[in-house]
Amino acid sequence: MLKETPLPTTVRPRHYQKLSERLRQFMAENHFRDGDKLPPERALAESFGVSRNSVREAIHALAERGLLESRHGDGTYVRVPDMEPLRSAILEAVDSEGHLFDEVMEYRRILEPAVAELAALRRTPEQLDRLKIIACDQQRRILI
Repeated sequence: MLKETPLPTTVRPRHYQKLSERLRQFMAENHFRDGDKLPPERALAESFGVSRNSVREAIHALAERGLLESRHGDGTYVRVPDMEPLRSAILEAVDSEGHLFDEVMEYRRILEPAVAELAALRRTPEQLDRLKIIACDQQRRILI
């Protein structure tokens, strides 16, 4: 008789995944741009209070997403993905199929309120604080 293994009810992010997000936030807060070099792994590990292996895994995860580039013996560099091909493809699809735009907007009107509700329910106090700062910054830019 086979023994059933219970499936986990929630999938918890691995340590390096959380670290990847912290690293992305670090890059944004410190205004890293395309081509900028990140501090060495050792410095990042000390700064985040984690092992160098965790930093390596987080860097690898971000590199797979095209946000970082590791150069053996030279360090890790920020990469800004080229969004132009995607933008062009979307515009071409909308231009060639005028009705597609209406369908996309209808889909968004159905889907986005539910997504926004989930985001609001699952947000952390830190995320809410960050969102307030962003909203204030945008309001200030409108008034200038």
